[in-house]
Amino acid sequence: MASDEDKAEIERILRERRQCVDCGIETMHGKPHEDYMVKDKVWKKAGMKPGGGRLCIGCLESRLGRPLVGRDFKDLPVNIPGLMADTERLYELKMQATVHYAMKRMRR
Repeated sequence: MASDEDKAEIERILRERRQCVDCGIETMHGKPHEDYMVKDKVWKKAGMKPGGGRLCIGCLESRLGRPLVGRDFKDLPVNIPGLMADTERLYELKMQATVHYAMKRMRR
């Protein structure tokens, strides 16, 4: 059985993995939160590596030097608006992404 110190260390590590690497806000735990996936090229332009941590929407936009748009997001269930307790800014971006991918499928 894990000691109280071990449990506290595990919680600290998990909290750090959920925090924005730039500003430190929790991106996944609590309500609302910001859990999303952008395209690899967008993540790379922001100076991030796969598995290199998380960014809140504001810090990602700051790193990119521009606002995010729907086509920046991957077409994945995590990006379905309203599926999770998204922040208002993330919900709007997920709505844009949904419309973007719906239009793309219609053109096929």
